[in-house]
Amino acid sequence: MPTYRLNDGRELTADDPAALVEELRVVPAADVPAGSVFHPSNTALGFRRGSAARVWALVPGLAVRDAPVADWYADMRQHGVIDEVPPPDKAPDFERGVMVILATFAAFTGFTISGSLKLVPDIGYPADWRWWAFFALVALLLRYIFGSAVHLNGLYVGKSLTRPLRGWIAAREAPKSQSIALLFKDLAFLVIFGMIAVYIQQAAEKRDVDVFIVRCMWFVEAGLLWSVSDYFLRRCAICRVVWWADWIFIPLFLLLFLWQLFTPDLGMRIGLGTVMVVLGLALVFMDAFGHLGIPRNPGNTSEWPSAFWQKWVPLDALQFLAALVIWSYPSGWPAAKAAVLALVFGAVLYRDFYELIRAAQRGET
Repeated sequence: MPTYRLNDGRELTADDPAALVEELRVVPAADVPAGSVFHPSNTALGFRRGSAARVWALVPGLAVRDAPVADWYADMRQHGVIDEVPPPDKAPDFERGVMVILATFAAFTGFTISGSLKLVPDIGYPADWRWWAFFALVALLLRYIFGSAVHLNGLYVGKSLTRPLRGWIAAREAPKSQSIALLFKDLAFLVIFGMIAVYIQQAAEKRDVDVFIVRCMWFVEAGLLWSVSDYFLRRCAICRVVWWADWIFIPLFLLLFLWQLFTPDLGMRIGLGTVMVVLGLALVFMDAFGHLGIPRNPGNTSEWPSAFWQKWVPLDALQFLAALVIWSYPSGWPAAKAAVLALVFGAVLYRDFYELIRAAQRGET
């Protein structure tokens, strides 16, 4: 709905100039600013004639046509008596995009859980490690399904509000983040999560509990890198706030990731992943306590990294390191390893669930 600014200082919203005339002509005389050319009238034509005559009286020679309303409005705008306020830049509507992204990840996870369930022995037979591995996988996927839904909706979908404006109407706040590039980055990470989830399910087909655990570790590591990359991209690329240690951390993360990606040695890959996890914990520690001059939000911008990343990275690190300890034990008791893994992943899921709900209440997601 257009907004009109009058030369007497008032601003009104109306569907069109005819509706503006109707609004102005019924304003009580006591509410009309002194010196205004817009006085109340019984009819729209009478209002336009009166306002046109007062413009002529104030500045002889400034003729204003009184009919039709389009001519009256055009003359009023030409003489600077009425001006149409340009609408502000409208915030992007990411809601449908977020729904599609989450549905894509849900499709990956649904396929993975369905395939894993087919490999699970009959109920009541927990001696097979795949029975426990199924619960570990579900706990892992549920953590990221719930977390990604809260994260994406909290960042890219504004809160629904109800405001009184000519009666109660539904409205939506602008999203905290309006970066299309970062939303696409989140989509890419969720596709990667879905791909790794399928690889985890395939490990159950290989009947190798250690392969299953290692692929779960890759999934958690990808989650940690998602949080770390979001922190750097938002602060450095979007907010343009660069810290001197960024020139150490960012190249180091990239070097370790590329090295891990292309090395054929499994032990080396796990070692490099562990180093990245420790680096992520160090970064969170410095950000949480403000060590070494790490930047803070300079302008209270909504694009600044969410405070919740300080909780998500430690949870990812805990889950990764716990899986590493379980993997390092001998494989003589695969069911026991899978059972402990399921218990640990279930505990992390609960803690993540708790922290996400609290963070959403505080607006930290």
